[in-house]
Amino acid sequence: MTPRPAGPRRTSRARRRGEGSAGRGPGPVAAVRGSGPVRTGPDGASRRGWSAAIATLTLTVALTACGGGAGPADRSDDERPTAEATTPRALAAAVIDHVGRPASAAAPLFRRDGVPSGALGVEVAFPDDRGISTHVRVVVSRRTEAFERFTCNSRATRFATGCEESSPGGVRTALSWEAGYPEEDPGSLSVAGLHDGWTVTISSHGPFFEEELGDERALADRLVDLAADPAVGFRTSASYVEAGAAIGDDVWLDYYGQGNGYPPPPELKDPGATG
Repeated sequence: MTPRPAGPRRTSRARRRGEGSAGRGPGPVAAVRGSGPVRTGPDGASRRGWSAAIATLTLTVALTACGGGAGPADRSDDERPTAEATTPRALAAAVIDHVGRPASAAAPLFRRDGVPSGALGVEVAFPDDRGISTHVRVVVSRRTEAFERFTCNSRATRFATGCEESSPGGVRTALSWEAGYPEEDPGSLSVAGLHDGWTVTISSHGPFFEEELGDERALADRLVDLAADPAVGFRTSASYVEAGAAIGDDVWLDYYGQGNGYPPPPELKDPGATG
């Protein structure tokens, strides 16, 4: 397969504020084996325009709730949200299930992508008829005191265009977004969910986000449900494990950036390299 280099990057709103590039998303969009490269925008460039504050939050905070996953106590043992240890494929299956669209690419994330030590992360791309891929990055990490007081009035969301708090299933969640600028920056969306013992953080980029979310409101609501799913954590349901194992080889990548000339992360050769 001939690698396709990523197109030119746009200057993000966070960069214009002088925040630098810390906490950015993964490398260039990965090419899907057997089906050509994943397109992330009209120019083919990967969209990673979330602010450093939101991206850092996305890699370290998570929420818990009952939207879309196995939950009721009367389910069989195999269908309990914590029946199985979570794998990257199972986590990707949960993302695909909640977004409700076929994925064109999915891959695990590593320390090189900014994922904290001991955390579990994936990125999944969803194409649409506009020629733009929606990218959803999900990271599950240990709950820390740093996020106990997270709210829409905190420093982490100070640059957000909008922010909404909710507690689905008794789990505290926060949805925040930055509106885009036409022909310049598509904006970004983040969700944080705080579970009992772990956090789930989600970021999405690719589509254009308006001041009031507009056409992307449905996506935002689905991602809140994803962050609140009790089966999105270090343990998951047997159904997500099964669905993850069924993700085709034409969609699943060894790492994000595969096919664009990016070298594999050290963790692929040395599992101890995760730190």
